[in-house]
Amino acid sequence: MMSGTWFVLILLCLLMYVVLDGYDLGIGIATLFERDAGHRFETIEYVARAWDGNETWLVLLGVSLWAGFPLAFGTVLPHAYLPLIVRLFSLIVRGVAVEMVSQAPPGTRWQRAFGIASLAAALAQGFTLGTLTDSDRVYAGTDFGWPAQPRSGSRRPTPTPTSRSSGALTTIAA
Repeated sequence: MMSGTWFVLILLCLLMYVVLDGYDLGIGIATLFERDAGHRFETIEYVARAWDGNETWLVLLGVSLWAGFPLAFGTVLPHAYLPLIVRLFSLIVRGVAVEMVSQAPPGTRWQRAFGIASLAAALAQGFTLGTLTDSDRVYAGTDFGWPAQPRSGSRRPTPTPTSRSSGALTTIAA
């Protein structure tokens, strides 16, 4: 019963994050192609109103996965370190850019940083999805006396065709 509750909470957080932040990522990527600086400013200000709430779903997702399924969290996370770190830095740049566009004098540097970080975040999200759903099998050693168990995920540190295609599709969908 308890694992079912955690599973539903994790799915809810994932769904809310993908829907709400996917919209923000799409707006951010669209600012790269917008010629009018005033319209870019308005769209980024629109994102600024709800940006913090959207990222909260991602934090709640990570904490829920860690608390509800620690073995899955410990198994899955090492296979996705690189795209998750890129995603984290992209989210940091997006947050700083949103605040700087609001506070700094009008300019395109922070608006461009917001768009590029949105593109990088969407790509990293797709790479993470592709890495975690890759069909390779990873076998864990015998840590602390536990027998080796097959675990799914990619062993390769380089992007696989699955992760590349997932990154492209996620970016297109955003």
